[in-house]
Amino acid sequence: MPDKDLVTKQSLTKTYPQITAEIEKEARESGYAAGLEQGKKEGFVSGSEAERSRIMGLQELSLPGHEKIIKEAIADGKSTKAEAALQIVAAEKIILGSRQTALKEDALETERVGAAAVADVETKTAKKTFESEVARVEKEEKISHVKAIRQVAKENPDLHDEWVSKLKPIKKD
Repeated sequence: MPDKDLVTKQSLTKTYPQITAEIEKEARESGYAAGLEQGKKEGFVSGSEAERSRIMGLQELSLPGHEKIIKEAIADGKSTKAEAALQIVAAEKIILGSRQTALKEDALETERVGAAAVADVETKTAKKTFESEVARVEKEEKISHVKAIRQVAKENPDLHDEWVSKLKPIKKD
């Protein structure tokens, strides 16, 4: 059975509506101000920690030659570690593509120079023989094999003599 002397919110609101409205308003405003202040403090701490974490994550990505990407990502206040990583990878692809092209060009140049050097060495170190001279003269002057033999024999008597000495004598029956 309800006690008639028991004071409840309903009984106060019914009996003193103006006073309870003022008390509620005051409580609401005071609670709001306290909650707002606490929210600001918590938000500041949370935001500071998040920004610190974002910046540290970006700095972990730092690679030589990509400092500008990291600096801009930190400065814009919104770039994530993943976004900056993608920018660095894209920049690296461009750099590596350029290096690959340069290496291919260097390889071709090295191959060309190397082949020319080998040919030059072979030419300089190859022993000049009567046969090689005959072939050279025949090709360069576009003459018959017999005419080339005669010409080389006149121009290089030592080579001709060496060649003749190596020939097998023909037996006469």
